[in-house]
Amino acid sequence: YIEFIKPKITDEQRTEVSTLSFDVLFFVFDQALKLLHPFMPFITEELWQRLPHQGLSITVQPFPRSRKELIDSEVERQVEVLEEIIIKIRNVRAEMNVDAGKRVHVNLASSVPGLRALLIQSIPYIRNLARCEEVKILAAIGQDTCSARTVASGVAIEIPLAGLIDLGAEKSRIQREIFKIEKEMTPIQQKLLDQNFLDHAPEQVVRLNQNRLFEFQEKLNKLNENLKRLS
Repeated sequence: YIEFIKPKITDEQRTEVSTLSFDVLFFVFDQALKLLHPFMPFITEELWQRLPHQGLSITVQPFPRSRKELIDSEVERQVEVLEEIIIKIRNVRAEMNVDAGKRVHVNLASSVPGLRALLIQSIPYIRNLARCEEVKILAAIGQDTCSARTVASGVAIEIPLAGLIDLGAEKSRIQREIFKIEKEMTPIQQKLLDQNFLDHAPEQVVRLNQNRLFEFQEKLNKLNENLKRLS
């Protein structure tokens, strides 16, 4: 919630929206301190005393109770969708070695009317939290061959990579990483194909090698996928 409202609460000009954002933030923090107080009495008392409050101590404040009128499952679902989209964009940036300081262009596509409406009204949040220069809401993702693509909550995501990274250098880096992982996988694969090893090695050792091979394979699949994006 704090990440979402940062642009509003850091704006020097107070608006009705920023005031409401502050009020909600204060309410949630106040309630959280009261919930934590039985388990962390000293630090919660110290923090509560620094907030605007009524009464001498948090100890004698009423304990928070569930209020059904404050629960909105549809809003929670919408926020979860936005969170997943933002996380996926951040993950793609990291996987493709995009410089953290660069802002990317992002295309989002969904055929669901309600979801498209949510995306349109949430463009400022996506731009801010995923460090985007521009966010376009499209009917369908195009056929740009030099783009990273993924899906989140039924929304297709495309990030054009031209101009963001040195394609040749990134291909070389990924190929070197693939070679390194394949080299590390070979002795593990040979062990697991050796029936003598499987029969005599402790179960824990066999399982450890199986887990390592699985992790290497997952990394290899991801690297091959990233290399394909650059082809």
